[in-house]
Amino acid sequence: MGNISNNAALGLGKYFIAEADESDGTFLLYKPHYSIITNVDQEHLDFYKTFERVKEAFGEFVAHTLKGGCVFWCNDDRELNSIMKKHQGIKNISFGLSRKADIYPANIKLNPFSSQFEVFCKNKPVGRFELSLPGMHNISNSLSIIGLGLELNIEVDLIKDALKTFLGARRRFQLKFEDDDVMVIDDYAHHPSEIRATIKAAKNVGRKRIIAVFQPHRYTRTKFLLEQFSRSFSDSDELFITDIYAAGEDKIDGVDARNLYNIMKKSDKPKVKFVDRNNLGKDVLNSVQKGDMVLFLGAGDITRICDEVVSEIKRKVKV
Repeated sequence: MGNISNNAALGLGKYFIAEADESDGTFLLYKPHYSIITNVDQEHLDFYKTFERVKEAFGEFVAHTLKGGCVFWCNDDRELNSIMKKHQGIKNISFGLSRKADIYPANIKLNPFSSQFEVFCKNKPVGRFELSLPGMHNISNSLSIIGLGLELNIEVDLIKDALKTFLGARRRFQLKFEDDDVMVIDDYAHHPSEIRATIKAAKNVGRKRIIAVFQPHRYTRTKFLLEQFSRSFSDSDELFITDIYAAGEDKIDGVDARNLYNIMKKSDKPKVKFVDRNNLGKDVLNSVQKGDMVLFLGAGDITRICDEVVSEIKRKVKV
């Protein structure tokens, strides 16, 4: 995390906060007083096998909420709407970008790397907030924290200060380099919905073109979500696809990053190119034009390629 230079910290308060990981089902070991669910995606199908089982697991997680607690859930997510209808006996508060939610924003101002917005809770004004992170997806996420803070009777000004100074996680729209010619962003996005949200935030920065550089993460994810991936890059102008990062998985016959390239090369936008990892940095640099943003996407070691590209750009700037 950007604020603590680590992934965990020991505080002095009475609350224990944890990120629950659904990837292997261990989040079902939690019995929380309060829980936040932002979305339910077709993800981790290597473990769950079917999307129905994913949704069942999230339903079980909701049911584990302790008496007197509350579930905060995103009203914009269709699957969560369906799940929560089955658990109406559990106290819950919805958040989202539309007025259908209990907590929603209004009068939004999106800046390249921040945002401001007013918040309403059950149609009553809470105040105007500032977030030091870009994109509508981050506004949505912050609404859940605002809702939790209100439920815990935390002063609104404290919630505002916490959100304004929160720097987010590393490799989440992390600015690696910027000058008048080029901007380089490194982002962990590796699921279709994450990629769409990140590229949408990138468009708001206002650079001339967006060059996306994508390293698929895991053979299983690439296999199960191939079609979804192919529809995730339409807001970019140029796309480089490189080899799959295995993340410890064995290779699956017939599953290759070229499968995604072969689907996408049939479309007019973005212009797409497959490049093996060893030549990726050089090819990206050869493609960059003045005014571009280069957006590196993936949960593997593509961040190293990003750093190599930044180093080469800095070297050229000094020459």
